[in-house]
Amino acid sequence: MPSEEFLEEIPNIFQDAQRSLATHRKNATALRKIYQKHCKTEENEKLFIKEFFRNLNKILVIKKGQISADRSLKFIVEFIKFSLKKETEKKQKRKEKKLEQLKNEKTMDIDVIQINDEEENETFINRFIYSLINYLLKGISSSNKIVRFRVCQLIALSLDTVTEMDDDMYCELIKNLRLRTTERDANIRVHAAIALTRLLEDDDDDNMDDDGNKEESVLDILINMIQYDPNPDVRKAIMCNLDISEETLPYIIERARDIDTSIRRCFFLTTMRNINIDTLNMDQREKILGWGLFDREISVQKACKYLLCEKWINEDCNKDLIKFLNYFDVMTSTIVGDAIYIYFEKYPNLNFTYNETEWNSLTSENAFLIKKYVEFCHQNKRDDKLDDILPEIIKLVEYLKKYFRKIVDLKQEEEDEKILNEFIISQLLGIGNSLDYADEMGRRVMFSCLRELLVSSEIPNSQIPTIIDILMKTALNEKDLIRVIIEIICDIREPIEEVNTLQDPTMETLINTKCLEIIKCLLERTDENLSDNPALSEINHSLIVPAIKSSEEYLRELGLNCLGLWCNFDMELAVENMPLFLFNTENIKPKIQMMSLKIIFDLIMRHGFRAFEDVIINLGVNGKFTVNEIFKRCLRNTEGEVLSLAVSGISKLMLLKYFYDPQILQRLVILYFHPCTINNDSLRQCLSYFLPAFSYSSIENQEFMTSILGVCIRKLLKQYYSSKKDEMITPIQIGQQMIEWTDYRRVLSNDFYKAKSCPHARLAIKFLKIAENDNITIIKTICYLLNKLTLNESVETLVIKDILERAENLKERTTNNTVNNLLSRFIYYVKSVKVKDEDEDNKSSITEFKVRVKEEINSPNNKSSHYIIKKDDISDEDEDNMETEKDKSMVISEHDNEKRNNSSSNDSKEKTKEEPIDITNNGDKDNNDNNTVLNTNNIDDHHKTENDNNDNNGDNTPDDITIVDDELLN
Repeated sequence: MPSEEFLEEIPNIFQDAQRSLATHRKNATALRKIYQKHCKTEENEKLFIKEFFRNLNKILVIKKGQISADRSLKFIVEFIKFSLKKETEKKQKRKEKKLEQLKNEKTMDIDVIQINDEEENETFINRFIYSLINYLLKGISSSNKIVRFRVCQLIALSLDTVTEMDDDMYCELIKNLRLRTTERDANIRVHAAIALTRLLEDDDDDNMDDDGNKEESVLDILINMIQYDPNPDVRKAIMCNLDISEETLPYIIERARDIDTSIRRCFFLTTMRNINIDTLNMDQREKILGWGLFDREISVQKACKYLLCEKWINEDCNKDLIKFLNYFDVMTSTIVGDAIYIYFEKYPNLNFTYNETEWNSLTSENAFLIKKYVEFCHQNKRDDKLDDILPEIIKLVEYLKKYFRKIVDLKQEEEDEKILNEFIISQLLGIGNSLDYADEMGRRVMFSCLRELLVSSEIPNSQIPTIIDILMKTALNEKDLIRVIIEIICDIREPIEEVNTLQDPTMETLINTKCLEIIKCLLERTDENLSDNPALSEINHSLIVPAIKSSEEYLRELGLNCLGLWCNFDMELAVENMPLFLFNTENIKPKIQMMSLKIIFDLIMRHGFRAFEDVIINLGVNGKFTVNEIFKRCLRNTEGEVLSLAVSGISKLMLLKYFYDPQILQRLVILYFHPCTINNDSLRQCLSYFLPAFSYSSIENQEFMTSILGVCIRKLLKQYYSSKKDEMITPIQIGQQMIEWTDYRRVLSNDFYKAKSCPHARLAIKFLKIAENDNITIIKTICYLLNKLTLNESVETLVIKDILERAENLKERTTNNTVNNLLSRFIYYVKSVKVKDEDEDNKSSITEFKVRVKEEINSPNNKSSHYIIKKDDISDEDEDNMETEKDKSMVISEHDNEKRNNSSSNDSKEKTKEEPIDITNNGDKDNNDNNTVLNTNNIDDHHKTENDNNDNNGDNTPDDITIVDDELLN
């Protein structure tokens, strides 16, 4: 009967181990002494293991977060590690002793020693590990999730110390850990994944299941988890523990763009510390720096900068910036310049010196580094450093000419060498752009050299902007610069007259392209009114206009760009050419459309909307259109980039109060929610800023927004129930967004003016009208939204009565309990709203409010360039009419040409240029876009006379949709 007294010491050791990590080594030594002293027999060994497991059981049921349990498990791992270390030292001593004997006894067989070593592997600690893992495998499928968590945790910790394992145990571990990776509890998945990273093998792909089918490999499981597991802790655990290999590295690098900030930061601070820069390929280095340096979180940016400066440059490249640049393609890289600039900011006291030998044999990396350092010193006003690294201006010109001659002398086959020299010239030009040309001799020499470069056909068009920038610095004034540019263009175009262009059209296209690039750069940089220059006007007619008519897409785009820039200086020229720009928005080429839209938006910003209010474009069978009608057509464009640009430009114009159009605003709201824009991130990002900013910027804008939401919610409800549910957010979410936009408390105005407005009252009536003629599902949604509205004391008594009457009628017609409860709550809330009578004080405050609005409308800033909404925009009757339209693919369908002409002939509303523009939306306007007939050649008489019936028809406008009263405009 063995003595069991030694087992009483084991619980005391566990008790002490859970108090502090500092005592683990001491307690591991004590536990090892116990089994060395008392476990010499098989029976005592079993008792020791049994008692050990009894204490372990008490730990396995402790939930996560208990530090004592975590310390106890770490103690077990420390005990295994310590025991293995001691056994290894013991084996090493025995082997040395046997080798010593081998020297003394030459007849000793080496195979005998090896056999003895194999026998020594059967030690107590190996048997203990085998028993421990088998015991843990019994609990890995426990019904208690806490036990499963602790078992996976201990297995993951223990596998760090285990170097050998038999095949049966390995397969059993893999089988059970696979199941744990599908656990609902993320904590279990974390430790199961960590354990699997310890068990990866090269031949893991050949595993078969019980049916003989090929199983998913462990690596595939881990790759799937690191990409798609919803819990960030799981993804982080795999990222930090997965071995680096050609197969795993791409998936680890992807974590630099993880949605979780802590994972992205951990990637740069922890994971990348174990990966040398030469392990990555060029594309991977570009991605890592680009994602990290431009991350939206400052903490991630700092982590990436630390990786760049401390790990890659200082450690891996030994502070050699040229060696670092060799890991990138500096001629095409978009991020390495920012990386070098960041290193200069961190170490501003770097010293570079001028080396004539180096300048005579510049490489792409040397030229790039010098240019970046010169730009850094110039931007940070460290001119004293420039004297140490730069040659004189005359010497710099000599280097420019030297590398330019290399390009000229190179043969056509030596394309790589030519590209290299072009890049070096571009870097030297960048250096020249940062210099001060106070030295008159240096200025003249540089000016002459640049003129020679600009005329040459060997210089690529990408370097023209830099050359023009330096010419502006070296020219006497802008007039002198324009004169020189005209001479250069004439010199460039001279070969066209000498060569038969019909036989060589390519040369003419290249020459014209270069000339247009020069003109574009000049127009972008000058402030001179170019219309007064006869020579430039001749260039406009001989070069820009033919380019616009060209069949070459790039040449036509460039010509439009030049003409648009020119129109910025001359309003008459802008008005004259606006029909051309409007016409090109209908071009089949997206780039032409986008360029035309950019020009239109720029010209409106420059000259105001009123300058183009009478511009009419004739699109043939499609009819005639004004500028704002062209905008509506652009909002139906199926090309994503064009639609995004149109939305961005129109949003800016409306936000800056250049014009108002209820139909356009209505389309913007619908586009924001419509499934057709689900993949257009730039469009939705733009509207996510514009719509609330527009609504909150003023009370008038909020009232304007409220007036169009009735039509929007009807169409969006119809679209939601006719499309896939996962393509749109729910109607409740849409309604809540609209309610937030029209909340008077969020307007950027003082409390006095806020109290005089209540858009939610009008919105309540629109919601109730929708509910009156719809099914129970929509009625429930509307009733839920009604209870989210906020009313104030400014609501008129008649409006309150109208709301209550409609709500009570709806309640009487509905038998659904949920709807009745929601309506009862809403009716109670409306009745609790205090409505003040319009006493003298209230009347005076309203008068003051109207005066403020009138002053804003009649202000000089608005009067000269802005469209103003006059009276109402969309009535509730209009909304009912608009619902009958059939828009199949986009938010608002195109109208029939015959309908437009008929409605135009019946339309008697006319306006004058001096009067605010009436863009009210009556009846069929949602179908007909606008009843105005447009013509590029002449303007119909009904656009020039005043509408005599405006005053007579004014009383028919519903009160609840008034934007600005007529009396404020009189």
